Amino acid sequence: MRLNLPFLYSPFKKISIDWGSSALKVVSAYKFKDSYFITDFLYQGLQGNFSEVLSKFCRGKSFLSPDIILSLDGPSTLVRVVDFPRMDKKMVRQSLNYELSKYIPFSAEEAYFDFSILNNAEKTKSESFKLLIVSVRKDFVEEKIRILEEAGLIPLKITLSPISLSNAFLKFFPQEGYPVGLLDLGYSSSLITVVYNNNIHLSRQIKKGARDILESLSNILGKPIRNFKDLVASQKDISLELLSEVCSDLIEEVKLSLDYLETKENLAVKKIYSTGGLTVCKGIEEFLVRGLGVEVFPFNLLKYFKCKDSIKKDLEELEGNFSVAISSLL
Repeated sequence: MRLNLPFLYSPFKKISIDWGSSALKVVSAYKFKDSYFITDFLYQGLQGNFSEVLSKFCRGKSFLSPDIILSLDGPSTLVRVVDFPRMDKKMVRQSLNYELSKYIPFSAEEAYFDFSILNNAEKTKSESFKLLIVSVRKDFVEEKIRILEEAGLIPLKITLSPISLSNAFLKFFPQEGYPVGLLDLGYSSSLITVVYNNNIHLSRQIKKGARDILESLSNILGKPIRNFKDLVASQKDISLELLSEVCSDLIEEVKLSLDYLETKENLAVKKIYSTGGLTVCKGIEEFLVRGLGVEVFPFNLLKYFKCKDSIKKDLEELEGNFSVAISSLL
């Protein structure tokens, strides 16, 4: 699902922009038949005149504006699954126009939104169905588009991080017959999304992110750990016990989300794929296994895409940061 904007669209050449809380992650690529080719990428912090850097990067790709996809996340976005009275799809949109604030913390006037009916089988006699609601505050989107327009860029489509990651998972990863979690360990916050039977069943933002964890590590170790590069350099000083200490809040919030889903929907997550900048920390997967009590694997997308060896090598070092941008190309 994507929040569409009214522009013509070419599926062959694309630039995907993942606008995070601390940096832009940008990937240029093209599609030929069933293969995807990554031609270049950019990791750009939001400090300074980043729009000029972004404009220069995109101009060099000779792609038209309709090829640009913008992915967003954060507190101004929301992906939620709700029980909704059974009705015709056209009536669902009309109803949401009036009652959106019952399901999300924004009104229809404040937000762009879209939806998908998850279990609308005709044989079902239930008076309700599961409805996936995707929403983003208009002022949040419009501010991002304004900055992009200053760089000479106009996005064709806007999507949200959990939607992008879920689409990529459903396309490339084996469906196990049980719920699977996608854990995005972002900079200012983290995100847990649960996918099962080709649908999202839960998506929840967790306020604990890499920024808080890096700050805690810095205070405990008595040396500056400001970013993921510093984190890698301090790897020898970070034990599983120390990770457990600084990430305990994150683990508890993820467990609460998974327990809620198991209690409410009787869906128990047995496997988690982790991504995000924090995955550069050695031992993070083992730590997650210990804390969550489920199998944990890296959300490795690069093996499904083609690119030059030099680009592949650089992206492999940063891949956790680029999962959303790469997923948004699909």
